[in-house]
Amino acid sequence: MINLVIDGNIVLGWYFEDRASDYGDRVLDAVVDQGGVIPAFAVTHLTDILVDAERRNKITQTQAGEMMELLFSLPIEVEPLNDELAVIQVQSLARQHSLSAYEATYLYQATRDNRILASEDETLISACRHAGVEVFVK
Repeated sequence: MINLVIDGNIVLGWYFEDRASDYGDRVLDAVVDQGGVIPAFAVTHLTDILVDAERRNKITQTQAGEMMELLFSLPIEVEPLNDELAVIQVQSLARQHSLSAYEATYLYQATRDNRILASEDETLISACRHAGVEVFVK
C-alpha cells in the first residue's frame, strides 16, 4: 500500500520555481521511490491553477500540459471521496481541528489508512499531530 498522502500545494512546487522548496524536492523523491496518494479535488485545483497561469501568460498551454503529464507519470493514485461516510468524517475532522474541508480531506486520507502526510501547511500539520498522524519529516 502507498503510504504517503501529498498536499497539492507541494505539487505546485514541482511546477513553479517560486513555490519550490527543499521539502517539496524530498517529497518528490519519496513519491518516485514509494508512490503517493492525492485527493481528486487536488487534481482539479492544480488544473485550475495551471489554467489561470496560462491566462496570465505565466506559462504556455504546452507547459501546462507537460506539468500535468509530470503528475500523471508519477506513481500517484488519485482518490475520490465517493461515499457518504467519508464526507461525514471529513466534516467531523474539519470541525474538530478547525480545518477547511480541503485540509480535512488530506487528514482523512492519512487517518483512514494510517498514512504519512506530506504538507508544509502549519495548520494541517498541527491537526495531524493532534490526531496522531505522522507527518513527512521536513
